[in-house]
Amino acid sequence: MDITKSEVLKLSEIFDHFKREKVGTKFSYFLTKNNMALKSEVEALKAAMTPSEQYQRFDRERAEMAKSMSDKDNAGNPIIINDSYQIIENLSRFDEAISGIKEKYSEDIKIFEKQVADYKDILKETISFEPYMIALDNMPDAITPEIMEILVSNNLINEK
Repeated sequence: MDITKSEVLKLSEIFDHFKREKVGTKFSYFLTKNNMALKSEVEALKAAMTPSEQYQRFDRERAEMAKSMSDKDNAGNPIIINDSYQIIENLSRFDEAISGIKEKYSEDIKIFEKQVADYKDILKETISFEPYMIALDNMPDAITPEIMEILVSNNLINEK
């Protein structure tokens, strides 16, 4: 059967989730067989999305600047909201400084943006995947409807 590379990542994420769970032998075998079948594709996708060293340097400088210019709480620690540093007091200074960093790394940023766009296209591509199916009776009891839906929609469960 054909599945998108995006579905490959989703399945891999589900299989990895259960690695730390205590599940039956047959379900463990099901996870292992399917994980092994997708392993090389998952590794290739992860490698394709790894940013260049130059872009990583830009990102570190950007993050350090955001942290140093962020608003601080009463204890002097940066205020973080939704995984981002809050910058209100020093916003104009930060904008000026970040534009300098963006200019310094402009080519690296363009290359990374192209990499992201290409990666999104790659995720739409399909690959051939012959899943190892598992009987519904061998599924763990503590499986969420969301995970069950993904497994069913990818024809990984034999309902007979």
